[in-house]
Amino acid sequence: MRELAMTQRDLGTVKTERDRLTAQLSDLKSQHDRLKSELADRDADRGRFSQKISALEVERDQALQSKNSLFARLTEVVASVSPSVLPAPAESSPKNFPRQPKRSHPASLVQGIPSQRARYIGSSPRRSASPDPFDSRSSSSESSEDSDPKDSSSDETDDSLLAALSSSRSTARRRNTSSPKKPSSTPTPPPVNVDSSSPEHEPQ
Repeated sequence: MRELAMTQRDLGTVKTERDRLTAQLSDLKSQHDRLKSELADRDADRGRFSQKISALEVERDQALQSKNSLFARLTEVVASVSPSVLPAPAESSPKNFPRQPKRSHPASLVQGIPSQRARYIGSSPRRSASPDPFDSRSSSSESSEDSDPKDSSSDETDDSLLAALSSSRSTARRRNTSSPKKPSSTPTPPPVNVDSSSPEHEPQ
């Protein structure tokens, strides 16, 4: 009896194990079927993608052919254009023109222009008529001007201007010394002392 009970117990466990394994097998079969359907879908997608890729390759080839034909037509048009239609070259810049020689002033105009020293003496009346004996620059400039034969006319005009300036200054000094300073005609009034304590201001 004991052995029979053990065998029945073992038989029950075997059955339960068998049922569990059959359930796992059915699950695996369902997963297998699902994976097969997914694989079929992937194959279909791959076929569609390959068709799209082939269509894009055809469009690329057509675009390359149209581009090559357009470039060939453009080169033909450029080659067929006549030179008269092209724009004229730009004019040369005025920098390339030869420079004209400078005009030289005639000798008559150069002689007629007064010297800078005469203009300076005529425009500045404050300059002293008599030269400074301690000024080496004035003596050297006068000696160099006297030694230059080209400025003889300017030296004569300078001497005459210096003489006229000295005479006018001497007459002005004589007039200033001869005429004394006149007093002012309006006498200054005496200061008024206003004092409240003085008898003149007391009320009568």
